Amino acid sequence: REPRLWSRFFQSAAEARLAAKIRPATRDVVGLTQMNDDQGKAPQAAVEQAQFEREKPPMEMLEFVQICSPLLLSEYQEEGEEAEARRKERVKLFRKCIARINKSRPKLVVVSSEVPVDDACRKLLARINESIPVVLHEPSGDDKKPIFCSFWFSGIQGICLSYDLAVGNDETKKTEQVEWLREQLDLVRMSKHPCFCFVNGPVHSGRFPLVLLKKLARGHTLEVFSPTATAKPEEGKKPPKQPGIKLPYRANEKLPKGAVWLPNDNQEDETMADCDDESVKSTDSVEDAADEFMTLVDSSPSTETGLRWIRVDPVHADEWSHDMEWVE
Repeated sequence: REPRLWSRFFQSAAEARLAAKIRPATRDVVGLTQMNDDQGKAPQAAVEQAQFEREKPPMEMLEFVQICSPLLLSEYQEEGEEAEARRKERVKLFRKCIARINKSRPKLVVVSSEVPVDDACRKLLARINESIPVVLHEPSGDDKKPIFCSFWFSGIQGICLSYDLAVGNDETKKTEQVEWLREQLDLVRMSKHPCFCFVNGPVHSGRFPLVLLKKLARGHTLEVFSPTATAKPEEGKKPPKQPGIKLPYRANEKLPKGAVWLPNDNQEDETMADCDDESVKSTDSVEDAADEFMTLVDSSPSTETGLRWIRVDPVHADEWSHDMEWVE
């Protein structure tokens, strides 16, 4: 909340800008916790009553942005002369993203990376104006452990999940992430505040657990994002107003154990059939149609670099949109 005060604890401004603000113990982000979020707080007593009696000006849409780049995925960490040339070109596009952010001044910037962000990109991220908070979700610590967390701003919650934990074989860590997620989603279902999920890996890989996405849908998550840019539409066609694949949750739904998310048109019929393997909900309560919800999963694989702009109405939380700005 006070970037200049925060920077006094570090040797350089760049180090302070991108220091590890995610606290593994509390699963939150320094300065972007629910406690620090001003949205919905009661007015201070010192403010005159006349301020609340006069007509308030219309509120602007809350706008934040996610940087999308192949540089953030392990799949594109290649070696060789040709790979190095591609990497340099992608770093140039990454630089253009930073310039666009500083010009547009969003409320927040999200960077979800499957791999530790390299020095070139870190230097560019440090150039983002200090008035714009940056959530850098990457493997943490000297041993680069996977990490998951939650952040808040203006009444909007962002949930950052670890792709490695979701698809990995460490059942203890995987269960820890799922149990933490269940607690977060229970709060979303009760308060119905806007919630978005950022997975720091390719959700479209064919390895991501379907039950995890269904839990997010049951928890009223509006959309699930990955670090890849949405694929460009064919020449002459307009991009969709709300890009993403619809993923519904049906009351009391069960899935085949070990089912993975396969973004195709035929998976719907295969996974909606009742079975006795794995329940999406963690309790024995009986749900009705009121518990059903539709979420979006952005699963279009792409090697493009761009900015994903997400806009939420501050008054009507169910009115939101997002679109992709490709950088060339």
